Amino acid sequence: MKQYSLDFCDFVHHENGVLEVIVHEGVEITSDMAHEFLGAIDNIEPKVVAALVNRKNNYSYTFSANFILAKANSVKYLAIVNYRKLMWPLKGAFFPKKYRIAFFDNTEEATEWLLFKLNEK
Repeated sequence: MKQYSLDFCDFVHHENGVLEVIVHEGVEITSDMAHEFLGAIDNIEPKVVAALVNRKNNYSYTFSANFILAKANSVKYLAIVNYRKLMWPLKGAFFPKKYRIAFFDNTEEATEWLLFKLNEK
């Protein structure tokens, strides 16, 4: 397991190949932060294919950051863990179809799904 940090988030690259992302409490991710975030993911070796966005903390995105992250092709599989119900009914609507994205209520289910996708032939 390798750990990386930016000023606003932490990354844990697990031996199973899954990159866990934990954004710090109260952060609003701007377009500059989104670019920094994607650059950090692109520099992790071995190349990240599956990411788990662990929403332990409350944070948000600016509108422009949301589009930057949605257009990115840094990872193939993306699992987002929501510990509370999202108010926005179109969760994931900004993500293009090429993303294989899924939403979960707990980390275990999200990790299982990612591992299944990584092992799928």
